[in-house]
Amino acid sequence: MSARKYPAFPIAAVSALVRSPEGIALIKRGYPPLSGYWSLPGGVPESYESLEEALLREVKEEVGIDVEIGRVLSITEYLEIDDEERVKYHYVIITFECKPLSYKLRAGGDAIEAIWLDPVKALGLELTPTTELVLKALLTGRGGYLGMVKVKTGG
Repeated sequence: MSARKYPAFPIAAVSALVRSPEGIALIKRGYPPLSGYWSLPGGVPESYESLEEALLREVKEEVGIDVEIGRVLSITEYLEIDDEERVKYHYVIITFECKPLSYKLRAGGDAIEAIWLDPVKALGLELTPTTELVLKALLTGRGGYLGMVKVKTGG
């Protein structure tokens, strides 16, 4: 069992809202939690990385581009509970606005697909709940702490 599954404490994670004239960068997740859903690129810092270093690495791995990191856009939480009422996953996700230094996306790492898409059109995709929160906040000009998404799933 990985340390990410059934954690003793919430796990810090980062995500990137990368904007271009073509829209925002989205990935289709290849691994749990929520494999097959669309999300912003991102992930968990390695023990030796800062949040910014982790974000730069994850964006490069998942969409194949370098970015310039801007401000913190939002903080969300993802909490998944199994059928025995145990915490299966708990992530605190810090989303940064980012400027792409190139535009040709290439899926890699945990991502099985990478696209640019208008944020309004993206809301029509099967998004991770936290990505949906971030995009709705972006479109309404809201930021800061956006809340916790609680999901109940099987063990």
